[in-house]
This record gives sequence, structure tokens and C-alpha cells, in this order.
Amino acid sequence: MSSTTSNIDELARYWDTTAPPEETSVCNWWKANQKAFSNLATIAKDYLSIMSTSVLCKQLFNLAGLTVTKSRNSLDNETVRAILYLKFWFTEDVLLLIFNFI
Repeated sequence: MSSTTSNIDELARYWDTTAPPEETSVCNWWKANQKAFSNLATIAKDYLSIMSTSVLCKQLFNLAGLTVTKSRNSLDNETVRAILYLKFWFTEDVLLLIFNFI
């Protein structure tokens, strides 16, 4: 069976799955079903770990200003982005959620 066919079968099985009760945690559902839907679970982990857009811009700029200082002004964009995500995740306990999901 080709990889593409396998992915299509996985997606079809997902769509055929009965929806869980509304109060079910999305992260807990994916953790419980990650073996049945391994490719989709990987995508879900990536998607669910994206920082929420409800963070106020002022807070984000303040955090960035504390990160990129005169002594750290040569950090490349990806490094700064990674540091900012990690700082946010630590303060919001998002990392605990992600590690419990893995």
C-alpha cells in the first residue's frame, strides 16, 4: 500500500469516527487516538501548539524588547521567535499541555 493511499485511508477513518462529547478535551482526544491516526495526530500537535492570537500586541512587544537587548541584537529571526515562544509557553503552562499530549 502506498504512503498516499495509507494517508487517504487514515483521513477516511478519521472522518468516519464518531464525534466525542463536546466537553472532551481536544488534546486528550488526540493523545488517546494518536496510534489510530498517527499522521493526523502529528499535524494536530503542530496545530494545537500554535500560540493563541489573543495575546495583546503590547505584551508581545514588551516581551520581545526584553529578549532582544543591546547585548543580544545579533540573534537571527528564528532564534528570537523560538525564545519568544518558549517564554510564552513557560508563562502560560502551554509546555505542560504539550508534554502531556506527547
